[in-house]
Amino acid sequence: MLIRTKKDKALLPVLRFLGSAWYWDKKANRIINDIERLRSQAEKVTTSYSLTPPSPSFENRRQAVMDAMVEKQKEYEAARRECEKHLQNIRFLISLLDNFVERTVCEYRYLSYYGWLEIGIALNYSLSALDKINDSALRNLVKINDEIIAKSGKGFF
Repeated sequence: MLIRTKKDKALLPVLRFLGSAWYWDKKANRIINDIERLRSQAEKVTTSYSLTPPSPSFENRRQAVMDAMVEKQKEYEAARRECEKHLQNIRFLISLLDNFVERTVCEYRYLSYYGWLEIGIALNYSLSALDKINDSALRNLVKINDEIIAKSGKGFF
């Protein structure tokens, strides 16, 4: 969507909020990969330590490595939950759209990361029609967010 007027600048917060889905999704996937890598390292460390003859200093070193891995995994899990929370908020806000076409366009664009041309082909709409649908959806999301703020005092963006 092109920002053509000052009135359209009111849509920038919702665009940033929806656009952040890509960031949170990639960050969550990176964290999941880091957790898998950490688990793999833990398996290797456990195997190599089990082959070494036990001694008091060795046990302390082994326990320190395992404690560090457990602590790092907890940090990764907390960060992953934060990413999932942000993505869940974005999905929830999009699900509040009443118009099925607007909701579908937003899901394709902001949750599945399709390009406008791909969305147009999938839904059989022209790019200009998609621009109008997206514009309407963004305006409706701003209204929905304003209603949420009025009721609860806190919105999504």
